[in-house]
Amino acid sequence: WKIADDSHLIFRGGAKVPPADTVALVKDDWFVTGHENGLLNLWSLDKKRAIYSVDQAHGISSESVSLGRSIVGLTSIKGSDVVASGSNDGYLRFWKVQTKEERCIQSLCQVPLHGFVNDIDIDPKANVLVAAVGQEHRGGRWERVPKAKNRIAVIRLEKPIAFEALD
Repeated sequence: WKIADDSHLIFRGGAKVPPADTVALVKDDWFVTGHENGLLNLWSLDKKRAIYSVDQAHGISSESVSLGRSIVGLTSIKGSDVVASGSNDGYLRFWKVQTKEERCIQSLCQVPLHGFVNDIDIDPKANVLVAAVGQEHRGGRWERVPKAKNRIAVIRLEKPIAFEALD
């Protein structure tokens, strides 16, 4: 809501973009969204449309259909330009978000993690990442990773993870 103007902004990705499944704040006026079609979007509060998009950020779900794997978990390291995303492709992925001159999302690294990464959180000092991993998607039983175990994965983050503090 824009209280002074008594109005609000609705962020839309377009007709072909499904609603966001997960959101992570990068800084006060920038955020990233993950979608069920594997799209990772960078948004600014100044625009109604995404500034930058990564298609199939976690690969495709099937060889016969070119749909991206659903991004189920998303978080950011507070006060930095690093975002972590999770799906069922076998990896927890780290991304660098650039919000200044060249606005984009770049892949940094990936950590092997078997199963659906249903939720992710990072401690305030960015020492430890905790991920909820399961056999199935958190929102339903559309797909299943049979050999995965329902568990909590704890990953120690080593510094520097190639991030810089944002203004």
